[in-house]
Amino acid sequence: MRRAALFAFLATAPLTAAAHLESTGLGPFYDGVAHLLRSPDDLLPVVAMALLAGQNGVIAGRRTLFVLTGAWMAGAFAGYLVARPIAPGAATLVSLLVLGILVASDRRMPATLVTGIAVAVGLLHGSLNGTGIAAARGDALAIAGIATAVFSLAAFGSALVVSHHAAWARIAVLAIVSLPALAQHHWGYEGEAGPANWSKLDPKNVMCALGKNQSPIDLANFVEADLKPLKLDYKAGASEIVNNGHTIQVNYAAGSTLTVDGRSFELKQFHFHAPSENRVGGKQFPLEGHLVHADKDGNLAVVAVMFEDGAANPVLEKAWAAMPAKAGGKAPLPAGINVTAMLPADKDYYRFNGSLTTPPCSEGVWWLVAKKPATVSKAQVEKFSKTVGFANNRPIQARNARPVLQ
Repeated sequence: MRRAALFAFLATAPLTAAAHLESTGLGPFYDGVAHLLRSPDDLLPVVAMALLAGQNGVIAGRRTLFVLTGAWMAGAFAGYLVARPIAPGAATLVSLLVLGILVASDRRMPATLVTGIAVAVGLLHGSLNGTGIAAARGDALAIAGIATAVFSLAAFGSALVVSHHAAWARIAVLAIVSLPALAQHHWGYEGEAGPANWSKLDPKNVMCALGKNQSPIDLANFVEADLKPLKLDYKAGASEIVNNGHTIQVNYAAGSTLTVDGRSFELKQFHFHAPSENRVGGKQFPLEGHLVHADKDGNLAVVAVMFEDGAANPVLEKAWAAMPAKAGGKAPLPAGINVTAMLPADKDYYRFNGSLTTPPCSEGVWWLVAKKPATVSKAQVEKFSKTVGFANNRPIQARNARPVLQ
């Protein structure tokens, strides 16, 4: 048993690391440890696979151990090579679901079948880690390698122990399968959870690092274009105000629309950032509002409004009166609040293609930025900033030759 456990240690570490590592130095090692602590659910399929192997007696000698480990890593490496930023969390859940059912069933399977499962689940797991590696933009390539290696060593060693105790294996896998529901990927605007690390917090946030059409930007060097007027058909539909821990958001009832280029988008909500995220000719404003719209296919269009110091804004005055003081709080708004009263009278605008300014930083968002700012009082900005508790603006992103139309 000790000899087999030692072989598991020696065989798993280099194979796992080789599949995921490049020469990176000491810094990425610590990034890998931090990622392991933040996202243990990314690596749980390794443990579940090992338990399945142990239950079926696959890890019985050096040859079978080597074959299983090689099969797992071949699948994982293939997954890494073809990784795409699509639903990596789903890969983990599917892997765990399949493995959990197999282990819980307590049915004996031939070694060839278990090896085949190792390849398939390894493929999913490698895709997951490959996405995470890509999100790190090369500055933390050891994340998946180190963390997966550590987990693999512990997993295969544990599988040797439980290989003759199927009940232990079932209990362990059931516990493992439940862990992803408890795992959370917190993001914010400061420290380790700040914008520079969003892509590392969750593989779903890969576009925060790799995207080429990210928002916000500094709007400048405008291109003249024949932009059609925006058709705003907003009703009095502000229904509730929410403090979601990242901003103050006002949810809007169905029925209010924006039409641009013949496409209709429905207003879903509007929220704020202080100071402004986008800039115009290098100028930053004390507050920026984002009116988020979606069409019937889920495509997004955001009308952005800058606020400059001046008279109190009537819509904000009513909304701020009900603003929840604590994150997670929500409150109903009085009937009759129409977002139109918050906007400048002049609806001329700039236009560019961008992304969400918060995780997952999805691209393909139409940005329509009002040229004229609305007004807001200093007291209104101060109340917002004090309630949120921090500056909630993502830094300016590279424009990458995108045209800004006017």
